[in-house]
Amino acid sequence: MFTTGSAPCQTLATSWSISQMPHLDRQALLWSIEHIIAHGDTDIFPYPFEFEFLREKKEEIADALAAENTATFRPLSSLDSLVPKSRHGFRVAHQLYPTDAIFLLAATFSIAPQIEAARGGEDRPGFSYRFEPGEEFAMFAPNCRFGSWLQSQYDHTMFAEGQYTHVIEADISDFYQRIYHHRLDNSLLETVGDTTETRLIRSFLRDIRARQSFGIPVGGNATRLLAELSLVDIDRALLGEGYEFTRYVDDFRIFIKPDQDPYNALAFLADNLWSSEGLSLSTAKTRVMPFEQYREQLELSSGEDASQAEASAAERLLYALYDAEEGDQPPEEVVNLDLVAEIHIEIEKEFWDLGKIRVLLRCMKLTRDANAANFLRENYSILMPFAKELVLLMEEASGLIETKESGLGFLFGMRCATIPHAYRDHI
Repeated sequence: MFTTGSAPCQTLATSWSISQMPHLDRQALLWSIEHIIAHGDTDIFPYPFEFEFLREKKEEIADALAAENTATFRPLSSLDSLVPKSRHGFRVAHQLYPTDAIFLLAATFSIAPQIEAARGGEDRPGFSYRFEPGEEFAMFAPNCRFGSWLQSQYDHTMFAEGQYTHVIEADISDFYQRIYHHRLDNSLLETVGDTTETRLIRSFLRDIRARQSFGIPVGGNATRLLAELSLVDIDRALLGEGYEFTRYVDDFRIFIKPDQDPYNALAFLADNLWSSEGLSLSTAKTRVMPFEQYREQLELSSGEDASQAEASAAERLLYALYDAEEGDQPPEEVVNLDLVAEIHIEIEKEFWDLGKIRVLLRCMKLTRDANAANFLRENYSILMPFAKELVLLMEEASGLIETKESGLGFLFGMRCATIPHAYRDHI
């Protein structure tokens, strides 16, 4: 018979208490660690040095995190930074503490099949980020990238003579920063239910946003899938009204038929975004154009016209790599492109296209360009806004240098002293 305060009774009570604690699945945690090691935690910031520890101790870390009580887990504050988005635009990006990133990704990965089912089949309008775990711990299908989206529209419009009169281009303003937590909570509960994972995600987002009621971190794959879930009701509303459209994240293309009014369609989208999700359209990125004009625009971006192919080579490159997970092989479009010349053209302009420069630097790393070392040595001081791409390219270039000096020593020598401490710490 157990007595109060006895050691056996305390041991049994402790074991029972631990067994009742909510935990994340160990396999999901281990997959998340492997994914972050292979692909990084964001596509914006340099990789934290802690990733090497994850690589060496992944089994032990998975065990420790699987024992964590998710009911009492609280994430640390994220690193919030203003980063370039386009030539004249900026956005706030967030880098989570490594263990926080693992927790959020593991919880999202565990419920991703239900989220994917709610989004619809392969013919659904939401084209971006289709959950399809693949080789090397990839999270999304390889054929659901921005370039694939443009190509699918091109293929469709080439055989759509007379079917449409106009096309609406519409983009949500500050999408990630304005996602309403209460609506996302409801979508999670409706799609998955009140589970350990959904409770963790909901409390995580509230804590990381300092108890604000809107906004999710930008840059990670977990929140990419959650963002897709937040627009499922908008997709259903447009389909229910009989509109034919396609969407890449927050970028809509609505194809207007002869019996439809383009401005009614645009008003319907704007009204549903505001009334249902608290979101609004970007006036600078929203327009209505004749169908033939849009088809010509797609033809230009596809490069089918030989006379336009050379001029649009860099643009097609951007489409091919837009939001793509980094791989080991360069896309076919990159192999014969003079990347150094392309970057020089961009950085000599009065106003930089920061997105294009970032992609070109990534391509230089993928192609192991022999000119990368000299290019970096001559231009590193003005390339500091591209910290992540610069550091990764430095690592790649150091392996191509045949010298007794270290690669970084060759690249920078004593000039490394001029690099700001914030960047030098990542080197």
